[in-house]
Amino acid sequence: MCRENKRAVFLLDTSSWCTVRDQDLEFHEGELQEESTPRRRALLGSRIQSQVAAMKLLCCSRETERVGVVHMGGSLPGVKVDLQITEQWRKNETDTEGILSDYKPGPSDPPTSSTEDSCPDPMRILQALNLSLDMLRDDRRRTQESDLYDADEIDRITMFLCSPPTGFGDLEASQAFNRLVTEIESLDVRMEIVMHPDAYSPHYHVRGNWPKYDAGSIPRDRCSKRDMESLETMFKTNFNANIAKEDFVLTCSMYNDVFFQGCDSQDWVKEMWETCFADECEGFPNSFFNWKWDDL
Repeated sequence: MCRENKRAVFLLDTSSWCTVRDQDLEFHEGELQEESTPRRRALLGSRIQSQVAAMKLLCCSRETERVGVVHMGGSLPGVKVDLQITEQWRKNETDTEGILSDYKPGPSDPPTSSTEDSCPDPMRILQALNLSLDMLRDDRRRTQESDLYDADEIDRITMFLCSPPTGFGDLEASQAFNRLVTEIESLDVRMEIVMHPDAYSPHYHVRGNWPKYDAGSIPRDRCSKRDMESLETMFKTNFNANIAKEDFVLTCSMYNDVFFQGCDSQDWVKEMWETCFADECEGFPNSFFNWKWDDL
């Protein structure tokens, strides 16, 4: 069994970049097909679809008790709480559908043909993290629990990022940045970040990591190595040892020792999905199996 999360807040990147359809998802719809039946492939999914699918996989596999969601548009007005922390994210004992069962958010920013939104405001990340911490604090107060927890009860913030954090490095010297780092440590919150290749600095582009970029299609708008290092400080991660695949679901599956730590198998994760969401495996991203854990 996976170690149970007490609470989890997910930050979804809902900037205009989230509508790009480059995610090799393969959703299962309806009843399970016989193994001999060719698997139906859908059109490429959007980045927001993949973020939601990965979020749902993490929620159910970790048997998270309470879940909240923050939307992170490309500007500060686009940062908002979309789902307050709740136990009703999954179906209940009477099979009443949970809030996340058919969760389909869209972009927080209005469509634009200009380049103004090409690089979102880096302050949105700090604002979204502050909102997440406020949600965790408020939920702890409501349940009358202290800030210290048993090691088996984890509060976690997971951020998905599909747009470049350009300028984030400039914030590291600010009081707001350092206060946030201190508060995360004092509240004993575990931090995770899952990024799309477009969000990385060119410093991390190594031939073979992302094949489609080897053909010369590297996006023009990229962040700097310094921006990435500041993200490493905030999330206590090492991007040199955590190079994403080109879709969020596959990245989580590939780094299963991090995101699915303690899970028995990929089939077990799928079984947990069935217990949490209505209509058997409807909406399950079969691309989760494109990286075979047994191959490790």
